[in-house]
Amino acid sequence: MSNGSGDEWAAVCTADGAFIRVFDHESAMSPYRDPDGELWPGLLDGLPVVLRPWVRKPAFCDETGQFVATAVLWRLTGDDRWYAGVG
Repeated sequence: MSNGSGDEWAAVCTADGAFIRVFDHESAMSPYRDPDGELWPGLLDGLPVVLRPWVRKPAFCDETGQFVATAVLWRLTGDDRWYAGVG
């Protein structure tokens, strides 16, 4: 989903679980506010290995292939709650 103004989100559901990536272009957590384009510290902390490949998928990246997010949420099959990076 894109609002046409630079904000977007995308979600994927698999047999392993669900992964959601959110990007708010005006957020202080935007990697575009960092001179090196780095993600907010801790944003991907705790992301399970089985869901990590999604951070390289084109639907979750910009035109240069850089993963772009200001919020990340996930839930593995069998989990009793949603998790988020500490960013």
